[in-house]
Amino acid sequence: CHFQRIDNKYGTRYGQKVLRRIAEVIHKNFPETADVIRYYGDVFVVILYGVTSDEVLFHVSNVLSEISNIEFPEHPSVVLRAVTGGCITDELSLDALTSADIMLQKSIMQKLMV
Repeated sequence: CHFQRIDNKYGTRYGQKVLRRIAEVIHKNFPETADVIRYYGDVFVVILYGVTSDEVLFHVSNVLSEISNIEFPEHPSVVLRAVTGGCITDELSLDALTSADIMLQKSIMQKLMV
């Protein structure tokens, strides 16, 4: 994955700095009622309550835009790109997380094919 290259090239401490910056962007762009969870590696899950699909798209669009504009002056060659996957469900379950993860993997594959 892209993040692993950052971690390997600049070290774990720098990789953690990048992840913290991404988490800040996610937290800033979603409602305070959202739960933001680091799911695994460089994958975050955002659980939203009582929002429409249009609201989700609005927040996700803002996050993707802001992440792509993050700059790290100490390593200007570091450029972040993000992909998303998700599902809308009435209850949080393992099936919902699995569905969201499958959509994420599909998004990653489509990005790689472009």
